[in-house]
Amino acid sequence: MACYQCQQKGKCVFDDQVNEIAARLDEFGGMIVGSPVYYGGPNGRLTSFLDRLFFSIDGTKFRGMLAASVVSCRRGGATAAFERLNQYFLMTNMHVVSSQYWNQIHGFIAEEAKRDEEGLQTDGYI
Repeated sequence: MACYQCQQKGKCVFDDQVNEIAARLDEFGGMIVGSPVYYGGPNGRLTSFLDRLFFSIDGTKFRGMLAASVVSCRRGGATAAFERLNQYFLMTNMHVVSSQYWNQIHGFIAEEAKRDEEGLQTDGYI
């Protein structure tokens, strides 16, 4: 909505989970964000949440925190979704935890994803 009320009030005008998480950031040493891939990007509700969270609070609260994103897709769009999620971290001086490849797994249903041995290894599960 970009009403900028958060800049004056120090929190989002919509009093929901965004403000709850923002109030607890000092308790967390890091952040892991996961999303299925829809139309080549992360879930819209997740990006809306992250847009509001990262915009509504002082960005220095994120500085130095560890961060990682993981995406799951049927076929394509994983790298674009992965990149989009990592931008929140990179733009706020968070330390993105690396892997030997992109943190992505492929499968239309959970059983297919469990058979993605390369994806499971990349995500650190094997």
